[in-house]
Amino acid sequence: GVSNGTTSELSTGLKAKLEAADAWRLRASTFSSRSVAALEETVSEGAATGLKMDLLDKLTERLAVVHRWIQRCNRCLSGVIDDPLRVPVIDPQRSPIVECTLPLMRTRVRFIDTKERDKFPSSTVIAALVDEYDELALDLPHYSELCALHKRAQTWLAEAAPILNQTEMTEDQVPLVESLVEKGLSTGVKIAQVDNLESYMNAFLWMRTAEELLEHFKGGAAATAAAGAPSGANGQTASTQ
Repeated sequence: GVSNGTTSELSTGLKAKLEAADAWRLRASTFSSRSVAALEETVSEGAATGLKMDLLDKLTERLAVVHRWIQRCNRCLSGVIDDPLRVPVIDPQRSPIVECTLPLMRTRVRFIDTKERDKFPSSTVIAALVDEYDELALDLPHYSELCALHKRAQTWLAEAAPILNQTEMTEDQVPLVESLVEKGLSTGVKIAQVDNLESYMNAFLWMRTAEELLEHFKGGAAATAAAGAPSGANGQTASTQ
């Protein structure tokens, strides 16, 4: 059987472990640091006691949530991590919007290279990260940049609201819409409404071009038919009557 000496050692060891756990609980129950490293250290110390504690479970879960937030933030900003607040450069060679006095003068507007736009962080993800930040009660990386990007997106949405709430676009609004799309892309944030507005504008321009091209062809066909029609004795175009 187990000797009295071994039993005494086990009892002493267990007592020391319980005392260490009590001391840890006392410190952890008043944890107020905003440092992720401090939280990681506290959880590590609690795990080292080898005892299951409700407070340890709660802090472990809290740390897991923090780590997931950081991972999501890093993925969101991965395309612009070197300079999250950089303002994108609008393509100076973009197709201009001009008066459509000739067929096919209107072409698809291209503001920024597609590969560049694919790097933009999502406004939806940014908003979620910003909303969740306060509940985590820690100082987390890139939060200030997220707030700045979120403000850019919200400012654009407020400015674009009158156009976004319309059911259709008119010809005289094209320059305004072009300006709004350009401003939206200049935020450096992927905003779904910017993409939708750009697509709608390009579809509108394509429709106008197609209509004018059709009228051009109709006019040319009518002129050709008139030029080839036989003339009467008085020099007038013969009547079909």
